[in-house]
Amino acid sequence: MGAYEANPAGVIEFAARLFTLKEDLGEALVRVARRGGNLGAVTVSYAMSDGTATADEDYTPISGTL
Repeated sequence: MGAYEANPAGVIEFAARLFTLKEDLGEALVRVARRGGNLGAVTVSYAMSDGTATADEDYTPISGTL
């Protein structure tokens, strides 16, 4: 049984597991989609993390729930 059949509310999918930006690019567009169902509410948490950039020095970190 696939994830869609197991959960009639569906699942939230990010377009990619990791998003990378070039320095000074500005804002990022992160695509998410609800797939496989529409029964009730679903949520997903997100957060930014350091890679080659440092939070509060190179970017403003954000997190939240969709």
